[in-house]
Amino acid sequence: MDALLADTAERIFRDHCDKALLEAAETGSFPEALWDVFCETGLHHVGSAASGTSLADLFGLLQVAGRHAVPLPLAATLRATRLWAIDGRATIAP
Repeated sequence: MDALLADTAERIFRDHCDKALLEAAETGSFPEALWDVFCETGLHHVGSAASGTSLADLFGLLQVAGRHAVPLPLAATLRATRLWAIDGRATIAP
């Protein structure tokens, strides 16, 4: 996984995935602020051809997210974005 990408993901998830956020997610609250930062930094494009990142980067990002118990639908989002890019369609997220 690219070092800059790994550092960015670590910082974002470390800064946002605290006990309060995880407890709120357990009760069904969606972490809007975390989702916004995830998309604003372009992490939702990781693994798609247009992003210049690889499948190894995508799986690395999922590993980082797993370490922080990130309560976002990352695997589904990253996979869908990758497949839509392969098909030549627009992304599903901003």
